[in-house]
Amino acid sequence: IVIMPFKDIELGFSRTAQFCGEQLECNLKVFGNLLAGNDNVGIDATPENEPGNQMAGFDMRWASPIGSWPYAVYSQMIGEDESSYLPAKYLAQFGIEAWKPFSDGGVLQGFAEYTTTTCSANTGRGPYYNCAYSQGRFNVEGYRYHGRVIGYTSDRDAENYSVGASYAAADGTLWSATARRSRLNRDDFGDVVNTVSSVPADYAALEIGWRGQLFGESLSVELGVE
Repeated sequence: IVIMPFKDIELGFSRTAQFCGEQLECNLKVFGNLLAGNDNVGIDATPENEPGNQMAGFDMRWASPIGSWPYAVYSQMIGEDESSYLPAKYLAQFGIEAWKPFSDGGVLQGFAEYTTTTCSANTGRGPYYNCAYSQGRFNVEGYRYHGRVIGYTSDRDAENYSVGASYAAADGTLWSATARRSRLNRDDFGDVVNTVSSVPADYAALEIGWRGQLFGESLSVELGVE
């Protein structure tokens, strides 16, 4: 669900769920309990009748919150767990983007972004390691599909920083560059469930790209080092 209560603010709300599956009960009652949030073992469900696994959260984008310059701040908070019918143990993303239009029709855009996939990493209650994208009911892959997380690309317990810029010319030509640095699986213990890095690791990458027309045909070129 996305709403715009004011012209410069965009708010989004999301909720995803895993349920049914092999050797698990699958009927309208299971779906009803899932929809109502009756899936907390020891509170309103047992290990035998737990309907599924859910994640929920919200995101926000606010254009020019201070002044009228061409920039925006954005954030996303996704709860891995639930407490008092509200998301809890958040995974977080924070960023800022800015743009500069030119008289010839070109636009220069830039961004800086921070993301953590450790539950409650930036709160007094955390961090909770080996928490994100895993759950007892679906304990083989967790919140993954074919070995990759259905969420942030670096899997759980990662801290990521990225900066980038792009220039779109009036004729449609696009130049882009992005630099990334991450600390992967940063709980300092082995994690065989983590499909990106089963041990702690530092990661850095630089990517540049061009997209445009060559001899009347569309062409894109990308170069990266990691």
